[in-house]
Amino acid sequence: MRTLWLAFLPLMVTMRIDPERIAARLRLEAEIVTDHTTEIRSGRERRQLQPKEISIQVGKLTEMRKTTIANRPPPIFILFEFGKDAEDNEVPQALDVGKKVQLTNPLNFYGEDYNTIYVLSNGGIGFESNARTYKSGLFPSGARMIAPLWNRNDLRKGGHVYYREVTKYKLIFLLEGRALERGQSEIRYQYDRSVHVKSAMIITWEKMQPLEGTTALPEENTNTFQAALFITDNGTYANFIYSNIGWTQGAEAGFNRGDNSEHYALPTSGTGNIMYLEEYGNTGIPGEWMFELGEQHVIRCKQGIKGDTCDEDNSCESGRVSECDAGEWGADCSMCCHCGEGTCNPLTGECPKGCAECWLGGNCQTIGHRTGLLIFFPEKENCRARASAQCAPNAISFTDYDRCGEPLQRCQCLSGFTGDGYKACRDIDECQKPVCHRNAVCTNTPGRYFCQCEEGFSGDGVTECTASFLFPSDTHQPLPMAKSSKVLWQLKSPMKLFGDFYDQITVTTSGLLSLTDLPKSIGDKLEEIHMTGVAPFYAPIDTSRGGHVTIAEVTDSDTLTRVTRSVQEKFEEPSFQARSVLIVTYMNVTNGKVQNGNTFQTLLISGINGKREEMTFAEMLYKDMQWGEGAEAGIMTNDISSSLILPGSGTDGIEQLTQLSNIGHPGIWLYRIDEPSIQPCPLLDQLPPYCQKKLPTNDRALRSRTSSNSQGSKHSTSDNNHNLENGPVVGIALESARTIVPHLEPVTTVKHFTNANSPTKVTIHFHLPHFRLPY
Repeated sequence: MRTLWLAFLPLMVTMRIDPERIAARLRLEAEIVTDHTTEIRSGRERRQLQPKEISIQVGKLTEMRKTTIANRPPPIFILFEFGKDAEDNEVPQALDVGKKVQLTNPLNFYGEDYNTIYVLSNGGIGFESNARTYKSGLFPSGARMIAPLWNRNDLRKGGHVYYREVTKYKLIFLLEGRALERGQSEIRYQYDRSVHVKSAMIITWEKMQPLEGTTALPEENTNTFQAALFITDNGTYANFIYSNIGWTQGAEAGFNRGDNSEHYALPTSGTGNIMYLEEYGNTGIPGEWMFELGEQHVIRCKQGIKGDTCDEDNSCESGRVSECDAGEWGADCSMCCHCGEGTCNPLTGECPKGCAECWLGGNCQTIGHRTGLLIFFPEKENCRARASAQCAPNAISFTDYDRCGEPLQRCQCLSGFTGDGYKACRDIDECQKPVCHRNAVCTNTPGRYFCQCEEGFSGDGVTECTASFLFPSDTHQPLPMAKSSKVLWQLKSPMKLFGDFYDQITVTTSGLLSLTDLPKSIGDKLEEIHMTGVAPFYAPIDTSRGGHVTIAEVTDSDTLTRVTRSVQEKFEEPSFQARSVLIVTYMNVTNGKVQNGNTFQTLLISGINGKREEMTFAEMLYKDMQWGEGAEAGIMTNDISSSLILPGSGTDGIEQLTQLSNIGHPGIWLYRIDEPSIQPCPLLDQLPPYCQKKLPTNDRALRSRTSSNSQGSKHSTSDNNHNLENGPVVGIALESARTIVPHLEPVTTVKHFTNANSPTKVTIHFHLPHFRLPY
């Protein structure tokens, strides 16, 4: 399976095997083996192998390549000696640990010298004490890091992290001498540069296990790799060696300067394909990678060569490496030149026939009109941007310079749009992704998007949407804190209620919003006091013993938007727009006898629809209902037969209004109240009182006729007086309010409000409701 995939590698199509380098490696490894079994004469010197001494058969090399790719390189072929036999130190076998190491010679990393490093269990070498904590998304970031294979390793399951510093050639410690000699040889072959290796830091991560899972992986599925840092008299070099990569889980590999910008990530870093680092390399040896840690950037290849593997643009059969293109030179072909004719020297950058117009300097890298020199070219417009690009709509034009200093006119799409900037910039629909909070609605607009918390929630819509069951009332006007206190509220605009317009409403602490005279005694029943208005919780509330009642008429956009959306969705009135809302809040109120109070809210919502018709709705929100004691709840019209009493009214069951609803949101009851008759459900085809089921066809027709004749003094309530499953439809004229009294059984208390969009789950059990006629 892995061999088949190699044909599709986008970055590492081929890797050139280097016979000279392999031969040199074989000689060094053979000498190590010989030195283990042969007495070594004191003072014996080693010399590096010269290219003319190399002899290796191509056939054997091809066979070696096949064996390497199929079975992975043998350990003696790649890894430095490590472990207890090499007298290594070891990092503690724990999670997210590191070991501070004081270096004999400073390590140079992006132009800065470091005398201390941290060997990290998570597959990295850091420069700060906090580097031991694992964080994904390493490249780029603010963490200075050398990362052979950065991942969350769990040493508690097994595996070891070894490290040692090699400081000088010691004939009595042949392995250390061989390590420095091998590093010196590798640097010479990689960069055509002779250096003196003063010391080396060899770190081995053996048989690394992932944090996920409870059992350890088999040995063949673990990760084993090595990093050798060679400190020379001419800079620092890093040698990454991958023996086995059995799991990845987002592993990253590379170098990070720590400025959130400059970095180099190895090919396939951060992807599942990073496992193929063990089968490719930039050295000509599978699984081995060599890098020079330059002052400005990491250098992969020698002068005049480029590519992630320093050979990627040419096939293995050609025997050639990827050389610099015209106008490029230096290590990794990262330098630029601007020659008048031909190309520059790939090693020095010199132009044999001089510089192109507008360019000057030894390597023709300085543009005339942008230098501080007296030489300039005022008459040559081509020294500036040579073309002005016509950008697409929703794009901006700007002058940029490429890495070689050439001025370019570029187009870039504005934020919120995608495209090339020249032909088209298409709007990005951010709402296709989960950019908003799960309890928010995303609205896409050209170049932008908005997140708004759903009804019943408040917050920024992106990171926070907390359940805000009640509307804000902290700044509303309080009623006098006494028993049976009241205020006469003057409305800013008349409100249509029960067929007529009213500009005043009396609000009482006893739970009434009345349009008519108030009862003489709190003990009277709603049906007996001939009150017109809304009674969310009619009871002997005494605010002198605790709690408070507030009132306000509001027109702020947040409130209007929330109530408008609720009416539009539940009553299928897409053109409705709220204009004002009267909010009456009862906060932690009691009757003076109980300790825990009730909290609920009533809203009178006034607005118009698309036909400019006045519409009014009453919304009652029950948050906490700790006591009932004969309390009643309902909406009383001018004609008592058209009034409506809520389920459980007058019984202990009234406390369950927090768990039930007629619109599918526990604790919320919403009714239209601008007509003389009150419909118990938002839609005619819904079954009261909870309006979650559909009415039979005959009932719908009768409900429709009843609604159209609601101006009469009598009201037919056939939907309230027949067997809901099998009985015939019978119309009965009532002289009193429609009262729905379900048979209540004990219920299990549930959380009041969770998600405005979640299906309502009622944990109360009912027998089929029967309807009583109050006499």
